[in-house]
Amino acid sequence: MFLYLTLVPTRNTSYTHLWDAFVRILQARKRLAYEDGDPSTDEQLAPQAPISQLMKVFPNVPFTKDTPLDISSDPKKPRTLIIRDLGAIQNEWVTREFVLSYFDGQGNSPALKQSVFGIVLQTH
Repeated sequence: MFLYLTLVPTRNTSYTHLWDAFVRILQARKRLAYEDGDPSTDEQLAPQAPISQLMKVFPNVPFTKDTPLDISSDPKKPRTLIIRDLGAIQNEWVTREFVLSYFDGQGNSPALKQSVFGIVLQTH
């Protein structure tokens, strides 16, 4: 799976705000996975440390309006979620669920989802 997302805030915010949103999203997806199946205790706990690593990746500084944040995954390293200039998270579940959170159902950002689907439909 290859992913390249550029997130651009429409208002001034902070990296801490982004980190908090990403963690909440991943915890909600973890809860849904638990409700949909019956993962073992190990499977439930496995993503917790990588989710916590997100806190270390994002600095506690402002994230100004119109500043791009590039997030990608490397097809050669499918377990890696790369946050350009900030760091990376090494976990297949976190990478997969982070990507899916933008496109599953309404997605985290309906505008981003609509934009991506529009481009895909134009090219096919």
